[in-house]
Amino acid sequence: MNKLVTRYFSANLRLCSRLASNRLIIPPLAHINGGSATQKIKDKKKNFIKVGEYRQLPEDNPIEKYYDEIETFSKACLEKQLKKNYSDFEGNPDELVFEIEKYVESQIIPKYSVLDEDREKTTPSLPSMVYCKTLGDKLVIERYISFARAVRLALIFNGGHPFIFDLMLQGRSVFDKIGEKTK
Repeated sequence: MNKLVTRYFSANLRLCSRLASNRLIIPPLAHINGGSATQKIKDKKKNFIKVGEYRQLPEDNPIEKYYDEIETFSKACLEKQLKKNYSDFEGNPDELVFEIEKYVESQIIPKYSVLDEDREKTTPSLPSMVYCKTLGDKLVIERYISFARAVRLALIFNGGHPFIFDLMLQGRSVFDKIGEKTK
């Protein structure tokens, strides 16, 4: 009997997102529990990214390839919508990763892709698909998805301290100003 029930649920369960790419974004546990802001900070032990002692990132860390994405996300989402910076997520790095994944799903993927609604008309059992018109659009989407993974890895490696992204942006702006003065 138990085997029959398991088989029934696994064969008929279809998890789909209502967003464009049908990817599921799992929010941090604090969102699921519905706790207050202080409750979210107290639930650090339940987070995926452990907050601990700061550790310097290794030299070959992939996050250094994503300066443009760090800056774009900061300006488009953190500053305009959330009125925050990266350091504001110091107590809860999972929240930052969730906001980045949400930004990619709700803004980047719809901007650079097209929803194929004809598929849903011909085969209603399958969800509609997302496809890109050009290879460049596909590369942009894949780059932002890789950016979200790289942020998660950087936070895991350094003990869950997102202030490093603010430092990276400040360092780059200073370096760019020095480069402009020498020209």
